[in-house]
Amino acid sequence: MNLESAERDQNKAIFDALKAQKSKIEAAFDGALDWLRLDDNKVSRIVAAQDCDGFNKDNWPEMIAWLVDHRARLEKAISEDLKTAARKLRTVAIKD
Repeated sequence: MNLESAERDQNKAIFDALKAQKSKIEAAFDGALDWLRLDDNKVSRIVAAQDCDGFNKDNWPEMIAWLVDHRARLEKAISEDLKTAARKLRTVAIKD
């Protein structure tokens, strides 16, 4: 999952809010995630990865099934915390 709004500081604030919930999110996801803040870039990433040979078409059905499953699990695990972080950012922006 990429956090890549137009504003770098918003991306980093959302990433930090999500990472503060890392244990909860990874438990809901049912697995470890790679948390890549990428301080020198505008974007931050939260990644679930699996090694595979993407050039071998025989692997594609299994790879697609893995991607669909893990994408759905990540969205479910992160959605409420993502909404909360976004609401907090809007509230801070309105106060400023």
